[in-house]
Amino acid sequence: MNTETEHAFELIGQGNFQRLATAVLSASEPTYRALLETGGNAQGQTIRSAADAFCRVPGVHPAHFISAEHTITDLRGLRRKWLHEPPTGSASDEGDLIKAARLAQERKQDFPGSRTTVVLTSNRRVNLDLEREVQLCARRLDVDVDIWDQSRLVRFLDNNGDGHWLRHRFLGIAAQRLSPALLRDLCERSLNAYADFFRFSSNLETETVEREVEDVMRRSDEAGHTLRCLVGSAGYGKSTSLWRVLRDRLGSGGYALWLSREHWNHTTLAGALEAQLRELYPSLLPGEGERALEIASVHHPLWVGVDDINALSSSGEMMSRVRVWACPPATSDQTNVSSSAPTRSSSIIWAPLWPQVWAASGFEGRTPAWIRKVKIGPLTSDEAGRLLIQAGRALPPEQIESIALSLGHDPFSLGLLLEQAVVEPSVPLDVLSVNITERYIEGRCHDAEATDSSFLSADFRHALRQLAWEMLRQRRLRPAWCEINTWFPGESAALVLPPLRILTKRGALCRLGAGDQWQFRHDRLQNVLCAEALVSVLASPGCGVEEALSSSESVLEEPYFAEIIGDALCRLPQAAWNALEPRLLSFLKAHNPLALAVALRQLDATCSAPNAASSTDQQRLLVLCAALKQWAQEHPEGEHQ
Repeated sequence: MNTETEHAFELIGQGNFQRLATAVLSASEPTYRALLETGGNAQGQTIRSAADAFCRVPGVHPAHFISAEHTITDLRGLRRKWLHEPPTGSASDEGDLIKAARLAQERKQDFPGSRTTVVLTSNRRVNLDLEREVQLCARRLDVDVDIWDQSRLVRFLDNNGDGHWLRHRFLGIAAQRLSPALLRDLCERSLNAYADFFRFSSNLETETVEREVEDVMRRSDEAGHTLRCLVGSAGYGKSTSLWRVLRDRLGSGGYALWLSREHWNHTTLAGALEAQLRELYPSLLPGEGERALEIASVHHPLWVGVDDINALSSSGEMMSRVRVWACPPATSDQTNVSSSAPTRSSSIIWAPLWPQVWAASGFEGRTPAWIRKVKIGPLTSDEAGRLLIQAGRALPPEQIESIALSLGHDPFSLGLLLEQAVVEPSVPLDVLSVNITERYIEGRCHDAEATDSSFLSADFRHALRQLAWEMLRQRRLRPAWCEINTWFPGESAALVLPPLRILTKRGALCRLGAGDQWQFRHDRLQNVLCAEALVSVLASPGCGVEEALSSSESVLEEPYFAEIIGDALCRLPQAAWNALEPRLLSFLKAHNPLALAVALRQLDATCSAPNAASSTDQQRLLVLCAALKQWAQEHPEGEHQ
């Protein structure tokens, strides 16, 4: 029974066969690697030529020439196609071997001592009698001959990774084994998927601003660190910079791939890579994850991006798994801190991390030799200026710097400002920059109202706030859509779910990810809405102090929500602050002092900015300082970090 490849060979046209046969020869034998397709044009059509493919083997003396002839002639005409010798003095209708031998003799006049190998390929199986005749004729004509019939071509195409790629390319048969070309193709697909993902969780505008940290990331290639952690706060452009560096590595001839979250449950990197590759190309056989690492090699390691660990409630567990993936084989103790040079590997893992996730990993101060921390911070003044220029507003440099400074040179905030500047072109940038995150959220709710008059902007904002509160209460910041449907029974479902569906379809603020996982476009949008939701609970009209604290107690004591709680403390209306301050600060000192530290840091930044702080901000800052000082006195050194 014919295999799928053999059947495809019987139906192939001459032009496609010539291109396929030349590609097989180039991939299979180093001697044939330089073959030029002289018998076809760029459109894949056959043209008259002295040979279908030809080259001089580089670096060989005396000269060695390769002349290839490809044919789809059936078995009955194959002998004549290769061996026909017309009457002496006539070159018309020469067999392929006869013609190639004649041209080889003529070349010897210019290249004395040269030799020629004639490669004859056919999409048919050659019998022993014809093979013997060809060999005898070649010896008589003083040329070497190499026959590639259907069986030999099919064997390469079916059993070699490069062959699988070629049969996919020319015969439309899905590959089952990886080749360098297929791996590169799948890397490109994965980075395209990464781009689609992070354009919802970061700002597309920052792609056009090259950052200094990216040069550091690219230059780290020779250092030998197998795990490289890009550490910076949310909104600092970690995903954007990593995507650009991975893209540039792939474009420069290396290998770079994004490993999506669905495949993080594997105990080995090879297993995770196999799952990712088979998602992109389902026909791959088991074991191709290991094959990808073999193709990459220690000289051209595969760069693997493992992004969005920060959003996991089990980020520490995931970092432990990534550490196992990245630990070089020669390192038995994964926590060993060695002063020796790092061990090179066929893979390098890049993990964007928040500072608190990096600190929780236990590497700070005792980082193993094979792990490198790369810090990413706010944009430099030059980077922020170049980004703001994209708004197309004619502004003096000092005003551009003032706007960038008011936003802390923050990539996320500056990106939102550019997006909002397109929506509100008549509003000055310095006005737009005030409370830009809240303005952006409000703007997208107004956009939704404009396209769906059944809901007001306030309805969309209410739905987001209600969902944010449930996410905190349920401790599920990345819930599945089916979970969300169970959170709002009865009448509340009609008030929350329909507006959420509209916002989710629009994708500007939130979207459904893989596995119908609901998520905000960016963690910063999530944190702002969660902080607003917490404020609305704590400052609920008609709600007493004890009731407010009781309803939010389970949220307030969660250290993972420290950033959100700290932001909420800064946002709390003064009347609610006055009512809640003693009990609220006492509770946080006992259960979540990290939230107090976050609030202190945020208020300190506000009070340090020119013309930004109010007297209430300054007073609240002093209260938080006193509360944290008291907590520190109650917890002597050794009892807290």
